[in-house]
Amino acid sequence: MTINTTIKNIFRTILLTSFLIGFTSSCTTFGTFAEDQSIESKVNTLLEPIEENNKPAFIGVESHNLYVLIYGQVPTQDIIEQVNHAIQGIPAPASDSVAASIAA
Repeated sequence: MTINTTIKNIFRTILLTSFLIGFTSSCTTFGTFAEDQSIESKVNTLLEPIEENNKPAFIGVESHNLYVLIYGQVPTQDIIEQVNHAIQGIPAPASDSVAASIAA
């Protein structure tokens, strides 16, 4: 083996190891993934009318490992209160709590 081949193999090993460490640290189960999708769907369904009635509001929802982030831009504090009121009816999964936040 030449020095170039050895260096390439070392580089490949380091690259593969760093990829695997990064990938496996954020893995979730299929059940958690499905629950995250369900949460996002429920929240989006509740927030679409608020967003439509208050243009130019933008409200986005992301769920990961049963934690929910509600983000966006809205013109008034009243809309933030409407969003908070709308999501109060969504139950948290029994195994974990759901955190919600909105930035104006």
